[in-house]
Amino acid sequence: MSRDADPTRSATEARPGPGGDTAASALTTLDAQGLRRVLEANQIGVWHWDLARDTFEHSSHMARMLGYADGELPTGDAWVALVHADDRPRSTHALREHLAGRQPDVEVEMRLRTKDHAWRWMYLHGQITSRGADGRALCMEGVLLDVSARKLTETALAASEARLRAVVDNVPVGIILADARGAPLFTNDAFRRILHLDDTEGRSLDWMAAMAPADREELQRLQGALVTAETDAIRLEFDYQRPGHPAQRVDARIARVHAPQADFTFIGVGEDVTQARAQALEHERLLRHLQQAQKMEAIGQLTGGIAHDFNNLLTAVVGFSQLAMNLRVQDSTGKLAEYLRTVIAAG
Repeated sequence: MSRDADPTRSATEARPGPGGDTAASALTTLDAQGLRRVLEANQIGVWHWDLARDTFEHSSHMARMLGYADGELPTGDAWVALVHADDRPRSTHALREHLAGRQPDVEVEMRLRTKDHAWRWMYLHGQITSRGADGRALCMEGVLLDVSARKLTETALAASEARLRAVVDNVPVGIILADARGAPLFTNDAFRRILHLDDTEGRSLDWMAAMAPADREELQRLQGALVTAETDAIRLEFDYQRPGHPAQRVDARIARVHAPQADFTFIGVGEDVTQARAQALEHERLLRHLQQAQKMEAIGQLTGGIAHDFNNLLTAVVGFSQLAMNLRVQDSTGKLAEYLRTVIAAG
């Protein structure tokens, strides 16, 4: 086929041997068949560009990669038109750099339009294989690989990493990653903001100097237990104050990461609970006040009930005393009359 490059060009050059031309021809035929099978099995397209004659040849598989039959794959300016507009300047620059001798080869990833107008990511690698006496490039050869699957994976991974980065950077909780010795490897913006640290301070443990001494000693003790695997997780709420900043209350939790592929051993989260702590204390104070008021109200109700019951009894006593005074007492100056008048007066 006139446009089908021989992917085994170097392997099929005649190599005379003891058996003469027949043996060399048989050997090179086997080499050519084997190399062709290897290239096709690995989905590798081969191309050959004769710059002196301005002709471009390619393997059948290279055409099939883009959905073309043998002899259909465009060449020349039509080939350039297959390159995505966003990738064309980069690929053209890579080719010019190699032709000028400033780069040892051409290596570029670009999108090529297939026959059905879809876009496929391709990896192109090529090198000048022949130059004229004046140093001008005469011939280039190279390969073309379909890397669309890898590109899709990379794109999905990049999107996943971007989402994770957005979460880590915007979550209101501080995050710290540490190595097996407990040394910080990473801190997010919230961690540094909560503890009033710059980027450099966030990569050390010097901020612990701003902790209350008793809390710092306790945290160091708990960290030691983590590092020596005595425990898998710790939690501590501590007082913290950096010079020039108000006192804070921080809730910290650190846990061992059970992921061999991770480049960190511990993950910690921290949250400024100063306001929440103050609100909790105020809530407790108001609750105690409410409970005291409820107690006083209960006592008042009890007292009122007793007074009401006593008043009922007193009413009966006064009533009967008045009745006795009217019906039974003949001598209004006697002791009985005096007693009854005293009871009635008290009621």
